[in-house]
Amino acid sequence: MAITHILVPLGGETDDDRAALRAGFALAAPFGAHVTALFGGGDARAARTALEDEAARAGAALRDEACKAGAPTASGRSAEGTLADAAEAEARFADIVVFALLGGDAARRAAFIRVLMNSARPVLLASRGGALRLEGRMAVGWDGELAAARALTAAVPLLKRATAVDLIGVGAIAPGRIGAGAAADYLALHGVTATPRTVAPAASAGKTLSAAAQADGAALLVMGAYGHSRLVETILGGTTAHLLEEAALPVLLMH
Repeated sequence: MAITHILVPLGGETDDDRAALRAGFALAAPFGAHVTALFGGGDARAARTALEDEAARAGAALRDEACKAGAPTASGRSAEGTLADAAEAEARFADIVVFALLGGDAARRAAFIRVLMNSARPVLLASRGGALRLEGRMAVGWDGELAAARALTAAVPLLKRATAVDLIGVGAIAPGRIGAGAAADYLALHGVTATPRTVAPAASAGKTLSAAAQADGAALLVMGAYGHSRLVETILGGTTAHLLEEAALPVLLMH
């Protein structure tokens, strides 16, 4: 379960592009992974400059194409067609895809939805500014659904770097769903000690999880993105909408 290739779709919004790249390089550092920046829409020249600056800042060597060098490397290329089309296709050969907070960028939002729905890859949503710490405490939102289990298993390489992991449930888990104890047992097989706990619902589940994770001092929140039939509704106006636009800490999502 190694992380070797990280895709970062860029929309040409300078601050957002830099935040996504900063998170991508922070993720690449402990794994010696390659970061591929995908330029689509907006100002491609500014996006390429952002890649060069952030690669230099992270000490990652720029290459013409993806490679494995034992240390972080990076490359960039322009999307063919729309950013959403290109990101969906490219994501299938990435271990993880990193996006900046979505805000009002329609092209990046469309790409995010397509990648999350169709690529079967985890998506890391960078926090404002792109800060990412792969250490300390991490939190997993647990509701016993398939999406939560997929998110948890995809996050194992990151959770193994945590000093503590909280399995946070919002209210009681519905009958027939898998309890947090089973998730904790699975993580224990990977050498990860996780502590289940339940918080009372307050506002949306997304806000409740985010607030609980922040109160615990978590560096990362991991959660599922619900089922296919509800996904677009959920992203654009439901449980996770708060996290996609306003997350104060990085969020790893899996459909």
